[in-house]
Parts: sequence; C-alpha cells; structure tokens
Amino acid sequence: KKQTQKKYTVTKLGKKAIREAVLAGAELLVQPMEENIKKSPSIWRGKLVNSIKARFKKGGVRSAVASVGATGDAAYYAHLIERGHVARDYKTHVPAEPFMAPALLQNEARINAEISQVLKTALDDILTKK
Repeated sequence: KKQTQKKYTVTKLGKKAIREAVLAGAELLVQPMEENIKKSPSIWRGKLVNSIKARFKKGGVRSAVASVGATGDAAYYAHLIERGHVARDYKTHVPAEPFMAPALLQNEARINAEISQVLKTALDDILTKK
C-alpha cells in the first residue's frame, strides 16, 4: 500500500515565529562584530561600529534569511576591511581585518541554540492556542 504524506502549511503564526527566530539568531552577531571592530588597532571605528545592524530579509518559499552587517555610509567599505583591498595608489595591498566571519564562527553554537529555543517556544505557544 502506498503511504500518503501529510502536507502541512505554515500558518501566519508559524511564519512570524520563523522570522522572529532567525532575527533573534542574527541579533546575537551584532555585539561580537562590534567588539571585533573595537579590538582592531587600525580600523576606523566610528561609523562602522555604529552601523552594524541585524535585519530580516524576505527569503524564498522555503527559506528565511537575516543579514547582519554594516548599513548606511559604512556599508560601502565594510567588505574592504573584511577581505582586504588594494589601496588608492594601486600598488599597496591593505591586508584583511576580518570582523564578520570570526564573529559568526565564534558564535555559531549560540546562534543555533537561540533559533531553536525561539522556535520551540513559539511552537509551544501555537500548539497550546489550538
């Protein structure tokens, strides 16, 4: 006999819970990124530190995406600091001073735990309302 697979639709409450969970995980990166910038002796801190924000980005049908990074005026040069670049004289290489990737690597377990906890709490709330 062929087994039929149940299809579940994500309710508005479920979508909201996923959004909140993903954003909660992303927000855990803001402070470590700011701290990594402050630790660096050569990164000009002002605009860059103050520009680090977590935002929810609409994902596809089966995804939820959040971004964490520089916003505003600092957004145009943050990637140059993260990955390094050639200076304006076109001869000198300015080495990378990563502040985003280390924050993610050092906090990956915390982020996953936070997303799981927020989803579990939201799911419990949704199931108790029914």
